[in-house]
Amino acid sequence: MKTVFIIGNGFDINLGLPTGYQDFYNYYLKQPSGSEQISSLKKYLEKERYNTWADLELGLGDYTRYLTTEDDVEIILHDLSDYLKAYLHEVSNSFSPLSSFADQFFRDLAQPYRSLPGGMARAVASFCASFSLPINIDVISFNYTDVLEKLIRVTRSNARLPMRIGEDVTLSSIRHLHMSVHDLDIILGVNDETQIKNESLRTDRVKTLMVKPYVNKQLEMLIDEECLALINEADLICLFGVSLGETDAIWWEAIGNHIETTSCTLLYFAYDNAEIKYNNQLIEKRQYYRSLLNKRLRGEQSASKWQNQIFVGYRTNLFK
Repeated sequence: MKTVFIIGNGFDINLGLPTGYQDFYNYYLKQPSGSEQISSLKKYLEKERYNTWADLELGLGDYTRYLTTEDDVEIILHDLSDYLKAYLHEVSNSFSPLSSFADQFFRDLAQPYRSLPGGMARAVASFCASFSLPINIDVISFNYTDVLEKLIRVTRSNARLPMRIGEDVTLSSIRHLHMSVHDLDIILGVNDETQIKNESLRTDRVKTLMVKPYVNKQLEMLIDEECLALINEADLICLFGVSLGETDAIWWEAIGNHIETTSCTLLYFAYDNAEIKYNNQLIEKRQYYRSLLNKRLRGEQSASKWQNQIFVGYRTNLFK
C-alpha cells in the first residue's frame, strides 16, 4: 500500500512553532527597508492584513498591479524570500522535539485514520486492510523548515531514508516541494501566470521569480515530477496543515484527477480557531471543508461519486 502525506504550515503551528504568516509579518515589518519598492510593499501588507501564506502569495500576484518593471518584482521577491528564509531558519533551530513525540508521530503516520471519528476511522481502516503489506509512506512538504527531519533524527541520530518506522511500515522519502531553509533559495509565489494581475509582467523573467510550478520546471531538479508521480501512484492521500490555497491549485487538481480515475482514498485534516459549542456547528464545519475540498479538486460534479473516497476530520488529535 502506498500512502502520501501532504504537509503544510499547520503542521509546524500544531507543534507550537511561530511559523504562521502573521508571525513572519510582525517580524518582517521591523526589518530595514533597503529601497522604495520594499517600503511600498510593506505599506501594502499593512493595509491588506493577510491571514495565511496562501493569502500572501495570491496578494503578491495582485500587488504586481502597482509595479512597472521586472526589476521591481525581483527586488520585493528577493527581499521577502531572504528575510523569510532567515526567520524560518532561526525558528527551525529552536525546535528540539522529545523522543516521545517522535514515536507518536511515526504511529500517526502509519495509521492516520485512528484520529478520525469512529465511523470514518472504521471505514478507512477497512479500506487500508484490503491492501497487502508492506505500507510505504512518502511525505510531500510545502514547508521550508526541517521539522520533519528533526523528528527522524531525535530517535535515530544517523537515520537515512528509506527507514522502517514500524512492522511492515517504511517511511520512504520527504520531499520539500518549494525547497527548504537549507537550500540555496526558497520558492514563493503564485500557481500560474494568470494570478499575476499585471499582464505586462507575465514575462519569463517574472515567472522565474514568482510562478512556483514554472520555477520548479526551470530548475530541472525533478522535484515536481517526483511529487506528481507519488500522487498518481497513491492508494491513500492525507492532507494535514494545508489551507487549500489557490496558489497551489496545480496540486489539488492533480489529486482530484487521481481520485476521479482510481479508488484512492483522501483524508483531509482541517483546523481553524472557530468557537465550536454545539453538534450542528461541528457538522457544518465538516460540511464546509468538504465543500471547499471538492471545489479545489474541481469535483463539484463528481462529489457524489467521491462520497466514499473522501473523509474530512476537523480538529482531530493527529500529530498532537
